[in-house]
Amino acid sequence: MHHNEKEIVLLISNTCDVFFNFTQMSKEWKIGNLKTDDREELIRRVVEEDIPALNLAGKITLGELAAKYGNPESDRAFQLNDYKDYLLNRYLEDVCVKA
Repeated sequence: MHHNEKEIVLLISNTCDVFFNFTQMSKEWKIGNLKTDDREELIRRVVEEDIPALNLAGKITLGELAAKYGNPESDRAFQLNDYKDYLLNRYLEDVCVKA
């Protein structure tokens, strides 16, 4: 699972939405918004890595992701971390749509 290293790098969208640099800029990975969210709360979410996507990611194994979203017939090639991200993002899209 992704996490902050020694340095925290954030991505800021043109609408002031904040994301970790190790994620895609999608609603599932959104930390908050610089214009609308409390600054202290944004800092807490960043430091504690408290966002829905990371909380959900900790509740499912790679094996479960592969069983649900993997395709044993596929001939696509991925680097392992890219494939993990792909599977995790498929899961997050499903879970967040149903919520």
